[in-house]
Amino acid sequence: MGSIDFSSYGSGNRYRRTEPDLLMASPVTQKIYLCDADETADGVAMTATLTRESLPLGGTGPGQWQLSDLWPELEASGPLAIQLGFQKKLGDAITWGSSHPFNPAVHAHFAEACQNLADLAMTGRFISIRFESTTNLSWTLQGYALEFEPQGKY
Repeated sequence: MGSIDFSSYGSGNRYRRTEPDLLMASPVTQKIYLCDADETADGVAMTATLTRESLPLGGTGPGQWQLSDLWPELEASGPLAIQLGFQKKLGDAITWGSSHPFNPAVHAHFAEACQNLADLAMTGRFISIRFESTTNLSWTLQGYALEFEPQGKY
């Protein structure tokens, strides 16, 4: 989000745009903010998080699954963090592994980015995936593919 300085337009001049923009106003800072101008909030980097929780693997049977790899279809201007988690039963707390930096310019899949493969080899019935950036980073996730293997009944 960037801010717009209307004082530079002077009296009688008008701010004109050919395409509509989403604007937000802050009574605290007395500023009008232009949304989606960059990845900051008035110059401060924002945290952007996308999480998919409790994704059932391998259908609805009583089996457990071990994830062997994650192949994100991701465009990013730098590295962002990916974190995996599992649950044994729906409604249980998610057990999250460590967060690992993933750069699509360097890594093709998550196993390449893992410093600790134990974070990839978690077992459960439901998987959770978190993508997160905390810097002025532009990224788009189109989807992902998962590789997993059955580990028997729980």
